[in-house]
Amino acid sequence: MTILSNRKSAQRKKRTIAIAIGVLVILVILSRFSFFSPLSSVFHAITLPLWKAKISITDTVRGVTSSFASKRSLVEENELLRERLNEFEISFQYNDVIVEENKKLKELFNRSNENEEDLTVASILTKPNQSPYGTLIIDIGSDSGVEVGDYIIARGNVVLGEIKDVFSNSSRVTLFSKSGNEIEGILSEFDIFVTLTGKGSGNFEFTIPRDIEIIDGLEVIIPSINSYLIADVRNIVRDPRDPLQKIVLASPVNIQELRFVQVLKK
Repeated sequence: MTILSNRKSAQRKKRTIAIAIGVLVILVILSRFSFFSPLSSVFHAITLPLWKAKISITDTVRGVTSSFASKRSLVEENELLRERLNEFEISFQYNDVIVEENKKLKELFNRSNENEEDLTVASILTKPNQSPYGTLIIDIGSDSGVEVGDYIIARGNVVLGEIKDVFSNSSRVTLFSKSGNEIEGILSEFDIFVTLTGKGSGNFEFTIPRDIEIIDGLEVIIPSINSYLIADVRNIVRDPRDPLQKIVLASPVNIQELRFVQVLKK
């Protein structure tokens, strides 16, 4: 009896579900027609929350998608702006280089006109750290009238060295400060001739009797009508037991910072 009762109960549930589904289908069909407005209202009331939920979900998905698209667009625009900014920075840096180079060339030409000497502007191709120690290579040679023995001038009044080898479109310069090199100069304060010995990297030294009072900053110039500066005193080494004092000098020009020099006919 119990088994039979359970079977009947299951059959009733199935019939109830089938009837409910059938009624729902009929309501959906009838809601399409205006003359069944009460049914349409009931159906609308039932389905409205579902529609709203669908719209809300759709809007949310669209919003998220739009947000991702906007962020991607902003990232792309940001990258483009960075590229443009880099281009402008490079352009401004290049412009600064041109302006500075033009300024240096103008200074050289102005000084050339003031000195009324045969000065020719040259670019430095290699410096002491790129060529044999104590030498330079410049970009003018015999085609520009350069000759062995011509002086190399920097910043208008500092003599750095002289031409040792000349080629058609370039020349090799030996710096006066080359280690072991010797050059005659005049101690400007006393008009005393001294022999400077190069120590490399723009440095020199010479010895002189201890009773001659030497001070820092004293200049040594090259024997010439125009007083071109070789170096100035940076240190004095004295020993009470030695009748001579050692004078240490340095060129006021750092060759590593130069791009242009002038060739002076000797």
